[in-house]
Amino acid sequence: MVLNATDPLTLNKFHQNKNDLERLKEISDNISKEYGCKIIVRPEQKLGNSHKNYLVYLAKNSYRKEIKNKLEFLMNHSHTWEDFKEKARALNLKVDDTKKYTTYLLEGSEQTKKIRDRSLKNDKFLKENLKERIEKNTIGYSVEEVVKLWNDKESIQEKGQEKEIEMLLEHWQVTK
Repeated sequence: MVLNATDPLTLNKFHQNKNDLERLKEISDNISKEYGCKIIVRPEQKLGNSHKNYLVYLAKNSYRKEIKNKLEFLMNHSHTWEDFKEKARALNLKVDDTKKYTTYLLEGSEQTKKIRDRSLKNDKFLKENLKERIEKNTIGYSVEEVVKLWNDKESIQEKGQEKEIEMLLEHWQVTK
């Protein structure tokens, strides 16, 4: 079956919709049957992969998301940059700030390339902004406390008990 891209009389471009394509497939199958040729078997179900499904997959399996979660958590539970790096190591997050850019690597995962702080698409994760935010913390946590709090947070997320609400409270708003 040969289709011309333009109509030789009107010179209009050939347009087809899904119904036209299905009719052409049926015609092709009938001709193939008539002459004993192999009929191309087409799957009845489409894979259903869409951009939306792909984004959901990325969100669930993204190293960046896990790194951002750990950085957000550590940002609230550290009081100095060195304390931040020590607690990050305890949560299997390698922080390398020895070169021009600060990079992060999830140890014990399949992540192979380090991720730069600026590629996390949020300025609050830049080294300077993290340091500035960390210096505002008044409560200090030990490494063991941070690991326990992180594990508790993870178990809550696994059980689906976490709500999708985020609030920023100033110190004067907290009484207890």
